[in-house]
Amino acid sequence: IPPWPPRVSRTIGELLAPAAPFDKKCGRENWTVAFAPDGSYFAWSQGHRTVKLVPWSQCLKNLKTPP
Repeated sequence: IPPWPPRVSRTIGELLAPAAPFDKKCGRENWTVAFAPDGSYFAWSQGHRTVKLVPWSQCLKNLKTPP
């Protein structure tokens, strides 16, 4: 079993099926995420050959801003 979290950051180009917490399967779908080395984006694959890039650094800023 590979260590979790991985010792080396995965890049967006390396969307591999993980061995743990981000792996969700529902029917024939497979959810997978991979973070950019600098943490600015993450790629989210919902299966069905669809990959979405999410600006993670912007999401973190929004989470840290009080209402």
